[in-house]
Amino acid sequence: MNLYPQSPLGMDADFAKPNAQYNSRVVMVLLGMMLFFVFYVAFVIASGYLFYLSVINITQYGLGYSFWIMLFKIALVVGAGMLFVFTLKFLFKKHSFENPKNIELKEEENPELYRFIRKLCEETGAPLPKKIFVNDEINAMVFYNSTILSLFMPVRKNLLIGLGLVNSVNLTEFKAIMAHEFGHFAQKSMRLGSYTYMANRIIHDMVYSRDKWDLFLDRWAQQDIRISFGAWALKGVIFVVRNILALIYRGINMLYAALSRQMEFQADLVAVSTTGSDAIITGLAKVVDGSQAMAVARQQLADAADHELFTKDIFYHQTHAKTFIDSLEERSEKAPQRTDERGVTYIFNKEDHYIPSMYASHPPNYDRELNAKKEYINGVEDERSPWELFGDAAKLRAIVTNKAYELSAWAEKKELFYSEPEKVQAFIQSEIKETVFDKKYKDAYTSRYLKGIELDNPKKLIAKFKEEFEDDTQKAYDTLYGEYLDAGLARIKKCEEEMNELVGAVQGTSGKSFVYKDKKYKKDEAGEMFNDLNEKFGKEWEWYADFDQKVLAIHLYMTKKMKMKEERKELLKRYEFQLTLQDLRERVHGGQEEFGEFVQDVSSRDIMEDEVFQLKDILREMRRAFLALLDETAEIEMPTLSNMEDISTLKVFLSPEEKIRVVDFSGDWLNEYGGQLETVSSRLVRLHFKSIGNILALQERISEAYFEGNVVAE
Repeated sequence: MNLYPQSPLGMDADFAKPNAQYNSRVVMVLLGMMLFFVFYVAFVIASGYLFYLSVINITQYGLGYSFWIMLFKIALVVGAGMLFVFTLKFLFKKHSFENPKNIELKEEENPELYRFIRKLCEETGAPLPKKIFVNDEINAMVFYNSTILSLFMPVRKNLLIGLGLVNSVNLTEFKAIMAHEFGHFAQKSMRLGSYTYMANRIIHDMVYSRDKWDLFLDRWAQQDIRISFGAWALKGVIFVVRNILALIYRGINMLYAALSRQMEFQADLVAVSTTGSDAIITGLAKVVDGSQAMAVARQQLADAADHELFTKDIFYHQTHAKTFIDSLEERSEKAPQRTDERGVTYIFNKEDHYIPSMYASHPPNYDRELNAKKEYINGVEDERSPWELFGDAAKLRAIVTNKAYELSAWAEKKELFYSEPEKVQAFIQSEIKETVFDKKYKDAYTSRYLKGIELDNPKKLIAKFKEEFEDDTQKAYDTLYGEYLDAGLARIKKCEEEMNELVGAVQGTSGKSFVYKDKKYKKDEAGEMFNDLNEKFGKEWEWYADFDQKVLAIHLYMTKKMKMKEERKELLKRYEFQLTLQDLRERVHGGQEEFGEFVQDVSSRDIMEDEVFQLKDILREMRRAFLALLDETAEIEMPTLSNMEDISTLKVFLSPEEKIRVVDFSGDWLNEYGGQLETVSSRLVRLHFKSIGNILALQERISEAYFEGNVVAE
């Protein structure tokens, strides 16, 4: 069986040949790299020579007869030696791309895949990968573990195939994406990329990394000044060097970013030469969709894991998540596809900003499509699945899923028992049923809190709007979810679009002015303009308060007229629970922001020993506030929610483990605490939408009973 999609016939051998702009970028980066290595080698030689002179001075002239001269000479040797070590220690550091989730594929188990890869490498002129790995991600990349020797000796690359990608595209699109990756390694400039990567790694480590060398220097500097003066002098030198290197780092990356853009365009043309112009673009679009679907599936599976449900096949749920997302998108208005004078159809628009992580450093999708279809090449599409390339796909899916779970936080807490994906999906579907709202609500409840709700006086709330719906409740109800909702959402959307347009106009120009709504402005006016729009947006957002009050008021009015006391009581109780959730979400989010700022601060600078106690006190206060918040939730009863019938209080669901150990200011503790904040935050988000879904469902039952039943006169 032939599983290698047909390539376009009659392709020009120079079709994917780098153009003049590409070559000029190569020259610019090459010059930048030469300047860096000249500076770096000169720095190494100078520091080494200084160390040599300091040692020779002692060996030839001794330590001297004065205590201070002796101290100075020793400090000079130690300082010069440390400076020399500083210049070299990062050069020989091995950098590994190994991912614990990666699983190597053997040829004897996957002969069709290896046959496919060999033929594609032959067609693109790329070297064969040394090994092939898979994991659960949506990714495809060629990687290698690098040392200084990799600059001078060829290193065979490894191929990583994310099975989330395999699960998202057809066989031709898979070929195009693989050809894009191999196209990079058929580029002569990839050697330049290796030099650039090595230079970036050296500079980054020299500027930002801190290790035992820095710890020794800090401790030396904390000694008596008569001993530590050498350390302070060395600190000054290192400060200057690091700032110079930081400037070089930014310069090299600016130059390489321009080359990288051209490299991506050229690699896309390699893909076009093997599959035609459409496959790489439709594949890219499906990677975007697949990434979103996988993100949704992972969150759904995280919710299932809270109930001891672990799937045997994560990719099964990615497929279902894609179907779920498609069903939601059917409700929204899609941007029309464009067709040019040649009859060529384009998928992406300039406004499309989402780029999946595997293409995060790439040009915008819109520009990539223009490049791929500049000279349109017809291709033959093979709709078969790339899964057919793998020996035992079902077994591989289970192994990769198992590996992903083993490296997750859940595996650290308990032994995992895997369920059939159909059983786990049934749980997910029950959650979706509760959290996907009727299309009549548009986007009114998808990304916000309820506003303006006060539950202390329901009669006053009804009286505030009673005149609007007392005479014709049906008309008032239809208007509330019709014209009134449409108008409010339209105003808010317009404000958002104006703000995005302003930001896009400012970011899209490199000059001192920009054009916004066909009018020219100075760049320094942008801040005030954005603040004005933001203020306008805030005022429009307040419309939600009026909307939410009217929604509650009209349903309370219905329960009163129908004498639905139990429904009225439940409605108020559910609104109270929802407001409590919103308050908790805000407080936890505030705690996350505070913790994030703390981590960013301590990771961006050297921490002196006398600071540690103060920083521990800050963490203890954070921990105390978080524990106090969790204690509050022990008093909050859970309302009836699907899949949570056995959970009595909010705390039982939010933090059943409650293992927030005493602060020790270690990396492990910071990661653990950050993870607990994220877990509680995620569970609150889940509850938020389940709670909203139940409120809307209850209100729908109330309105149906009101309009279908006989209204009881007061």
